[in-house]
Amino acid sequence: MKLKTLIEKLKNGQSGVVDFQIKKNPIILSAASLEKAKENDISFLDKNSQSNLKRLIKESEASALLLPADDDFIVENIRQISVDWILLKEPKIAFAETLEFLYPCEREIEGIHKSAV
Repeated sequence: MKLKTLIEKLKNGQSGVVDFQIKKNPIILSAASLEKAKENDISFLDKNSQSNLKRLIKESEASALLLPADDDFIVENIRQISVDWILLKEPKIAFAETLEFLYPCEREIEGIHKSAV
């Protein structure tokens, strides 16, 4: 899924998109923690993340980041990074919504299975 498409989906969700920067509009294929993320991964931080994790935004190999709009350190530093990002009121909720988009649940078909006796 292209990041721009993900942003449009998140705008309709509960996470509160505040701002975003799309430089490359990467294809997002999976999600990972900030320290393990690689190309085509999306990751997130929230306001309560430890400061050592916040410093990783400059080094992360993730293709996109979901970040808190109310964290002064992050807001001041995101303009200096090359990765695409989205500022949100609730980045944890955005990450959960993103997981639902990337890994949709298979729905059980109602009724009696043809192999049932």
